Amino acid sequence: MNEKAKNYPENKLYRLYLAGFLLILALPLLNLPPWFSPPDWGKTVVFRIALSLLLFFFLWQLLSQEIYHHFLTAVRKRLWGKNKLFSITLWLFLCLFLLFSLSTIFSSDIRFSLWGSPYRSGGFVNTICYFLFTGLLFLIIKKNDWQKIIFFVISVGILVSFIALIQKFNLFGNKFFVHFEDRPASTIGGSIFLAIYLLELSFLSLGSAIKEKWLLKKVFFLLSLALFIFVIFHTETRAAYVGLAIGFSYFLAFYPKRSKWLKISFLGLLILGTSSFLFLKTNPEILLLKKSGSGQRIVERILSIPSGLTDSSRISAWQVSLKAIIARPIFGYGQENFGVGFDRYYDPSLPKIQIDPEMHSSWWDRAHSFIFEIATTNGVPALFVYLVFFGLLFWQLEKLKQKENQDKIIIHSLQASFLAYFTALFFGFDTLSSYLILFLLIAYSLHLIAENNADINAGQAPNLASNQRIDQRKFSDKSLAAKFFSAVTKQRKLILISLFFLLMWFIWQFNIKPFGINSEINIAKYLVENGECESGLLRMEKTLKQKSILDAYFRLKYATLLQQCAAKTPEKELLFAQKGYSLLRESTKSWPTFTRNWLLLGEFTNFLIEKEKDPQKKKALIEEANAALAQAEKLSPNRQEVFLGWTKAALVSKEYQSAEEKAQKCINLNPELAECYWLMALAKISANEPEAETQTYIEIAKKYYDINSFTSINQLATAYSASKNLPKLAEQLEKLIAIKPNNPDYYAQLAFIYKDLGQFDKARAAAIKVIELVPTPEVKAQVEEFLTSLPVAE
Repeated sequence: MNEKAKNYPENKLYRLYLAGFLLILALPLLNLPPWFSPPDWGKTVVFRIALSLLLFFFLWQLLSQEIYHHFLTAVRKRLWGKNKLFSITLWLFLCLFLLFSLSTIFSSDIRFSLWGSPYRSGGFVNTICYFLFTGLLFLIIKKNDWQKIIFFVISVGILVSFIALIQKFNLFGNKFFVHFEDRPASTIGGSIFLAIYLLELSFLSLGSAIKEKWLLKKVFFLLSLALFIFVIFHTETRAAYVGLAIGFSYFLAFYPKRSKWLKISFLGLLILGTSSFLFLKTNPEILLLKKSGSGQRIVERILSIPSGLTDSSRISAWQVSLKAIIARPIFGYGQENFGVGFDRYYDPSLPKIQIDPEMHSSWWDRAHSFIFEIATTNGVPALFVYLVFFGLLFWQLEKLKQKENQDKIIIHSLQASFLAYFTALFFGFDTLSSYLILFLLIAYSLHLIAENNADINAGQAPNLASNQRIDQRKFSDKSLAAKFFSAVTKQRKLILISLFFLLMWFIWQFNIKPFGINSEINIAKYLVENGECESGLLRMEKTLKQKSILDAYFRLKYATLLQQCAAKTPEKELLFAQKGYSLLRESTKSWPTFTRNWLLLGEFTNFLIEKEKDPQKKKALIEEANAALAQAEKLSPNRQEVFLGWTKAALVSKEYQSAEEKAQKCINLNPELAECYWLMALAKISANEPEAETQTYIEIAKKYYDINSFTSINQLATAYSASKNLPKLAEQLEKLIAIKPNNPDYYAQLAFIYKDLGQFDKARAAAIKVIELVPTPEVKAQVEEFLTSLPVAE
């Protein structure tokens, strides 16, 4: 074989690797609803597919070119090489991966730890991909191509920023992009996530601008830096503001080239910035930006940094997290299972843990701090290794910066990026976009350390895109490793074919198929929200037959859409409730640690109990509702939502003493929740207890709870019906008629009540109204029979 033919495959593969890496790093731009929604879901699917293909080609090249002996020898030299600090850093990286793996194995819900859900698009499978992404970048990318990759990711960041500005200032109307009046999200999925992503890129732009000698490129990097900072400010993300301040402070204070004027300038800027902040904080009335909405909000966000980053809500959540960490300190609850630990130790009495009356904010699935997130989900040892790894990486960059080399500014900018990123992440959490940049920075840092260290570089593996083919005769055929790889060589075709089919199965079963299912969920959701319930639910029903990693998530979403459609089409409410009940029973089996699954199952079951006529079936449903709510209590003992649901179940089951007990537990957990008092009042009314005592609870409830809403009046009517308080029941029915004057059932009930109360004229008028609303022969006959039962009017 001639040299040209022998060299062709290797060169071709390198270009393939490079294209694959660039595709992955361009993923922050990808956001095309409904297929790629939530934004991170579509991105992670493409990321897993692209990386699995790159990994396959990497393994194919190792086996087919027979360079694995040299490759493994070089890896061994790096892990056990002369540069102990670098070897320890690599071992810590592998140890961190091992600890993440163990936390998944011992997870409280291993299935959810592996795959997560489209909502957050996390999971251990994605974590594996991030680690492999770093490893492949480090092993494959040539020295001269790293700056090209940095240029590319900055270019992607510029496009992401332009989209954010289009959204912010509504440059093309709503034709192409959704308008964000306040805080743009661009294609990243959230303003906070956008800020963290751009924060990571900002210091790469700064370092590249200073290092670059070509004027045009220098201007490009400086303009990109200005753009990133401008967009970050418009995201109004306080954690990113602090990250910028810390990053720039480090960059200026520890700049590699010693300059007296630089130090003086930094000190001057620091004094000026601090003084301005304190002055505006103490004299807010003199702000000159009151006429500028965006500028005013940005200034207000900057001034609120101390209170915003240490607000009671976040501190309360961290207190709950700490209890969860103490309970499972070694391996935590497993990746993606922060909510499991948080629910278990949730305390509704903590300040502002429930920000709004509907309690949406009380369901935390992220710690909003990488410290508490890692410790809760992966354990304290994983957090320790994580911190030590980045500490050592930072220290090695610092040592490298002290040497004479041309990468000093880039190394310094990497350090500033890490500091800014972790400052912001102390008050937030990652998405795929920020993860990609973080693991890219890790790979680049390892490359720079290895490239500029003779001890490491001496044992460097040949670049897999190079033209080297290893002479196998140089390796001993007596070692165990040699015998093993000799066996591998003989079976490499079978191995590669097996790997190929495994790859195809992985791509279809765990990526393309779930991607299609999630797209159907999004389309159905859009149809339902636009009044096309029949079409939307039909799509969900057809997709229900497909089995995937999204089974529990799909059923939960289906049940939620059924709830929405039931509100729009009351005549189908029972049918939808039966379907939702069936779906949620399946969902709780696949996702047993999700508290809201059990609560929603209890809610659907309560509705069926209310409608069921068969005593035996009703009894079975009551038992099932109690079992679902008991499981919810087991998962989250202090959740007021659990006791609210349980009180409603007891009311529907006519177990009024039990209803009072559950309502009292709800009150005891947090006396500020008005709905607890309202349900207590309903329980006491249903049990026909003294009105004075009942009225006390109603008076407390009505301060924060709308007791004049249709739902509240309907609940009162049910309670007065249970206690046979006919005058009060008639009063509530009159209120319901005022809200829905064309409902014949209310008039029919009212007619019988007025008859029992001896108010025959009112009974007669209500009965005649039924005929007006439903003028069918059957109804007319029933009403006439009722009218003849009334005394003749004098």
